[in-house]
Amino acid sequence: MKTGVFIPIRLGSRRLPGKILKTVDGISLLFYLINRVMEVKNIANRRDIVICTTNNREDDILEQKAIEYGISIFRGPENDLIERFYLANKVYKFDYILQIDGDDPLIPPEYCDIIIREMINNDLDVVTTIGLPFGLNVKAFSATALGKVKNMYLSKNNDTGFGLYFVNNHLLNIKKIPPMVSNHVNDIVRLTLDYEEDFRLIEKLIYEVARHNNYSINFILKKIGENPDWIHINKFRQEENNNRSSDMINLKYQNNEGVEFLIDF
Repeated sequence: MKTGVFIPIRLGSRRLPGKILKTVDGISLLFYLINRVMEVKNIANRRDIVICTTNNREDDILEQKAIEYGISIFRGPENDLIERFYLANKVYKFDYILQIDGDDPLIPPEYCDIIIREMINNDLDVVTTIGLPFGLNVKAFSATALGKVKNMYLSKNNDTGFGLYFVNNHLLNIKKIPPMVSNHVNDIVRLTLDYEEDFRLIEKLIYEVARHNNYSINFILKKIGENPDWIHINKFRQEENNNRSSDMINLKYQNNEGVEFLIDF
């Protein structure tokens, strides 16, 4: 059984263009993210980490970075992430896929291991974390689940919200993993990358991670606890982000009888 990683990234973000290539101490956030993924026990080979990007010329640099970092790349449709993933897996043929958002450079490796183990041991379609701080939740799905979604999804413009096809889909066998300990719960801090203020907070945390060589979620949340004022750097952006997503997401799928369903956001 082969497990790989799909990281959807494009550089044409309207809010923060080229965000994953922004640097901390001269090193790109993408490189920091790859190092975190390599802490996942089920990912033994850097070549099993795949940047899934678009065919747009502005994303050519990601192909160069993939070569530089020793990872893989696939290029496909800009707005249809389901199609992009499906075509990518026809090339890489993973049995299980850990899907990491390119906006989330602080993902917790220990939770990645938990969800992969749960999926493999229990023959599930999808396993996802819930309840972790915004930007730290992760999910994994099987190649079978990807095929099921490909056959049922209707909304071809799904760049925003595509993950909901896997985690809010009643036709899939899904398990949701809550935080393992209470101190992993924090519904105030925002640890994803969409705005300049997000980068300012993530920059502080990555500097600490690199300095102490500690990739654990415990360390990340400990640093936030020690510096509570950091939360306010980008906290005000969360409501704006939620409203934007709510306005943009319109995802539909259908069952074998052709009955349509609208995914809840």
